[in-house]
Amino acid sequence: MRTDLDDLSDEELIARAKETAASAETCLAVLYRRWYPEVAAWCLRLSGNRQEAADLAQEVFLRVHGRLGSFRGESRFSTWLYTVTRSVVINRGQAARRGRLVAREVVD
Repeated sequence: MRTDLDDLSDEELIARAKETAASAETCLAVLYRRWYPEVAAWCLRLSGNRQEAADLAQEVFLRVHGRLGSFRGESRFSTWLYTVTRSVVINRGQAARRGRLVAREVVD
C-alpha cells in the first residue's frame, strides 16, 4: 500500500516522526517497508544465520523506534541505520558468548 509518505526522503520521514507519536508510527512503518530487506541482508551478512538474521532485523527496528530521537541528521539515515544494525548484531553475539561461558562454568 503506497502513501504520500513514500515520496518523502528518509530524513523527511524522521523529521515528521519526531513531531507527534501518531505520525511516528506511520513514518516508522514507511521506513520499515523501505529498509527491512536491506537490514535483513546486513544481519545475514554479519551473523551468517538466516533465522537469526530475521530476529536481529526485528530487533534493529525496535531499537530504531526507541532511539529515533537520537538521530541528529549529521549523517544519512542509512548510515545511522547500519550503525544500529551492527551494534545489535555485535551485542547479540557478545550475549551469546557470555551465555556459553556461564554455562561452561556451571558445568565445571
